[in-house]
Amino acid sequence: MSKGKPEVRFLHLADVHLGASFPWLGERGAAHRKRLRQTFSDVVLQATNSGVNLVLIAGDLFASSHPHPELTEFVIAQFARLTTSGVEIVIAAGEADALDAQGVYAGGAFDGVAGVTVLPAAPKVGEFPGLGVAVSGRSAARVKETADPFKGLAAGRQPVTIGLLALDPNRAGGRGALARAIAGTRFAYLALGGSHKMMDVGTDAVPAWFPGSLELMVRTEGPGAALLVDVSAERPSVTPLPIARGRAHRLVLEPAAISSVDALAAEIEALADPDLSLEVRLTGRARPAQHIDGAALERRLAPRFFSLEIMDEAMPDLALLEEAPGRSVTVTGKFVELMTAQLQQAGSEAERRRVGAAYRLGLWLLGERREPA
Repeated sequence: MSKGKPEVRFLHLADVHLGASFPWLGERGAAHRKRLRQTFSDVVLQATNSGVNLVLIAGDLFASSHPHPELTEFVIAQFARLTTSGVEIVIAAGEADALDAQGVYAGGAFDGVAGVTVLPAAPKVGEFPGLGVAVSGRSAARVKETADPFKGLAAGRQPVTIGLLALDPNRAGGRGALARAIAGTRFAYLALGGSHKMMDVGTDAVPAWFPGSLELMVRTEGPGAALLVDVSAERPSVTPLPIARGRAHRLVLEPAAISSVDALAAEIEALADPDLSLEVRLTGRARPAQHIDGAALERRLAPRFFSLEIMDEAMPDLALLEEAPGRSVTVTGKFVELMTAQLQQAGSEAERRRVGAAYRLGLWLLGERREPA
């Protein structure tokens, strides 16, 4: 670390999305909102125990610019646990909670809250002489963003200047263009937000990170972490602090390879975890009369998971149909003939799946209940 630079420890958060609806979780969305609040409270405790001087929030603390007042009060109470110990908090609004004339930030919800600074839309440098740190950044607003997200950000008068803002990495012209823009800032560290995934996008000259979300935002992306950053050497050290409770997993199975419903249940139950959101996709081939009651399986196994969804998209393997003499004049034979024609005429994959599901269920109902699954 250069002579004269103080030792600084801070926590970098982003994309918390308090109050999000989580539609992919259905009726379990409310439980995940509650879990996210607890995770945020845990992060505050982690910050207290880690001896940080500063907490930086790089966008989307809230899921909207107009969170419920009770949620704002919850955040202020959490912040008080830090600020009463002398910790400074700096917030940059992101795309989801962007500055709005009547929103939580511009509306003054944090005005007068000691130790909390909300950056304006115009670039600003906040000076913290007691820490020897300046924070240079801006909040997102409901206006068209500049092509250069770092335009106007300047160094402060303190030995260490940290950049703070939210940006969409997909709109930054690619990783190469983003790296060149980051290198040109010359900050000691760039605290970024705008990605649900944790990413190190720094250069040799400027360390820069997206911490990602504290909890799962969508099923297909894992959570990020809080980042503990020590500015105590020539290059700051960054330690991810995974704190999320929630996890998501997708299990893909082919029904034709499953011997029975109980065997399927056992395979699902082997993953049982009260913090796991599990999606089971049954796809590929199924025996023609193989009926799996996904709704019943969900009801049976859901208590073992945070959430469970079973989707049966498998198609009947018509090569396995038996060609019995005279079958075409039986009810089953006529059903097979009609449903095969329906499959051939299906105009979309979604229609094929609907017809395929009806095909399998129909054969099962017509007397093939001997099928074990």
